[in-house]
Amino acid sequence: MRGLDAEAYDRQYSDKQLVKRIIDYFKPFRRKVIVIIIATFLMAGASSALPLIIAQGVSIMADTGDTTFVPLLITTVFIAGISVWGLNW
Repeated sequence: MRGLDAEAYDRQYSDKQLVKRIIDYFKPFRRKVIVIIIATFLMAGASSALPLIIAQGVSIMADTGDTTFVPLLITTVFIAGISVWGLNW
């Protein structure tokens, strides 16, 4: 990595200065950034809930032996999958 060393004229910025500059750059896009952050958290929640929903549903069916729970489990997994897809879009 020749030539990538710091030069004498390079400026040094504190973390506080860099964060302030980033916030200033994103100010015109504040609403979009907030929507993206919320969608990311919702997508993460829906994605992580999917295996938990399946595990809980299989556990309930294994304990009770009742298969009438299957349509509800399928519908719930389908809705969670569509939610993840929609939020990812």
